[in-house]
Amino acid sequence: MEAMSQACRGPELEALLSRDDDEERSIITTLLHNAAAAGQIDPALDPDGTAAWGMALIAALCTSAATDPSFTPAARLPTLRLILHRFLRPNTHQEAERWTGTHRTQYSGRHTG
Repeated sequence: MEAMSQACRGPELEALLSRDDDEERSIITTLLHNAAAAGQIDPALDPDGTAAWGMALIAALCTSAATDPSFTPAARLPTLRLILHRFLRPNTHQEAERWTGTHRTQYSGRHTG
């Protein structure tokens, strides 16, 4: 794990990975924007932030596969798909607001927002 951490600190590798990440995030952000406009995903989600979280989840899957010999990505894919599906599904932003506290509801017994 430490060797991987050290390798990722190298300026050449960091620049390459950063460029690839920026390009990948841009593509995913565009796809999310289009899907939201078509009503396929929750339009209240910020496409760039959503792309970043999706990429982070996928990176965690890859890191676990690389660092844990007993980890089997194929066995974990159904859970990853479920997480992403529930995160992206349309008309759930009100539920998310209730849990993040961005808009208090009667959930707490009083309305403050």
